Amino acid sequence: MKAVCRFFVLIIGLLGSHFVSAQQTDNNLKVGFVNIRKLMVQAPQLEQIQNKLEKEFEAKNQEIITLRHTIAKLSAKYDSIEDQNAMLDLQKQVGEKQRELAKQQQQLQDDFNVRRNQALGKLQTLIVSMVARVSKEKELDIVLNNTGVIYVSSRIDITPDVFKYLSEQTVE
Repeated sequence: MKAVCRFFVLIIGLLGSHFVSAQQTDNNLKVGFVNIRKLMVQAPQLEQIQNKLEKEFEAKNQEIITLRHTIAKLSAKYDSIEDQNAMLDLQKQVGEKQRELAKQQQQLQDDFNVRRNQALGKLQTLIVSMVARVSKEKELDIVLNNTGVIYVSSRIDITPDVFKYLSEQTVE
């Protein structure tokens, strides 16, 4: 057991010294950082996406509003009905309309989520291409994002440069 532990310590030591020597021999490594979250939240295309989705789902949303009003009107009639059969018929109608409403709301939400995710995926692809563009212009060897990074000097933060290019783009 001790021999196995010594072997692993030796391997880790050799790998660590190799890594350090590789870093020391290549002093020209250029590193950049980009805050993808910030770009996703502040991208001007986000407002375009929201407006497009609102227009796309406006008709379906209006149908749901109309159905809610219909249910409210039917429910308001309930108190004025004295005939038991008419009351049961109205309850049945209200129940059917409520099920239809729930179904339409769920369908609208599902469709909206799919379209929003598609649009945000296109935006994310656009952001990545703008990061690549800035990285090539600045001749960066590696670009880190905000996942797992604790501190970043503004000297290597390319987020403003990416945002500048991003502002000039549109999402299809």
